[in-house]
Amino acid sequence: MGEPLPPVDSEVQQLRADLEDLESFTLKVRAELSDDVGDLDGQVAELTKLVARLTDRVDWLERQLRSSGSVAEFDLDDVGSEATSLAEAAELARVRSGQLLSDGERGELHAAIVDYEKVSAECDQRTADALQASAILSVTSYDDKEHQAAAEEFREAFALRTDAVHRREKRQEPAERARRALAEDKLLRAEYEPVIADGARAAEALLDLLRERITTAVGKGAMLPLWFTTSLGPTAPAADTDAWIRTATQVLAYRVTYRVGDALMPLGATPGSSAPAHRREWHTELASALAALQ
Repeated sequence: MGEPLPPVDSEVQQLRADLEDLESFTLKVRAELSDDVGDLDGQVAELTKLVARLTDRVDWLERQLRSSGSVAEFDLDDVGSEATSLAEAAELARVRSGQLLSDGERGELHAAIVDYEKVSAECDQRTADALQASAILSVTSYDDKEHQAAAEEFREAFALRTDAVHRREKRQEPAERARRALAEDKLLRAEYEPVIADGARAAEALLDLLRERITTAVGKGAMLPLWFTTSLGPTAPAADTDAWIRTATQVLAYRVTYRVGDALMPLGATPGSSAPAHRREWHTELASALAALQ
């Protein structure tokens, strides 16, 4: 692969430091000139160009280092069996959670049952009203005013009962399906809750482990893989460091969980429609987070 280039590594480190200093200085100048750009705006433009040239230089030197083999690339994906087991436990919990009804779904099912019970109660009330009116009819004469009033009450109650019975019949099957679905979900929830709880703890432990792995590598100035440097840069930025390390840790957790081995794309291929919803959502969130860091 050519002659080793030991001095290049130190040059990269120095250039990175110079680049960070220049970026900070450029931001400072921009802030100071926000109200009075004038002729000094050209100086800011020159500084911006210099930063761009230094960035290109760093990229070139890193390519030389990788091709020369003088500096070994740190394999972030090689996390070991402990992290792999934690990722599997966390993923199983996500799968099991996806098999349970969401709060929204449970709410809709409960609403269907309540609606049916409400209409059933109305139906019972209209039946009682009709029976009460019929009892009066049975003990009064036809030309009696009380009889005539009861007849009107009976006709009204009977019509309302007929409408209520029709509405109850339409709601009966959905309510029965809702009861079955909630009963099944209750059984599954009792079975899966320990797995989900264990998975939540595993997910936290995994993130802690991966965060330490990344910060240790960055702190030692290790040559990070291309999928990392092309999306996150070679090291943490001076500003928004917490957001950077959170995103980097989540990206590595995604790669470990789904065994993403792509050397250039941090998240690999976009998961298709057949992939679990939670994976597609996670991929979308991470893609947005990476884009926000650019």
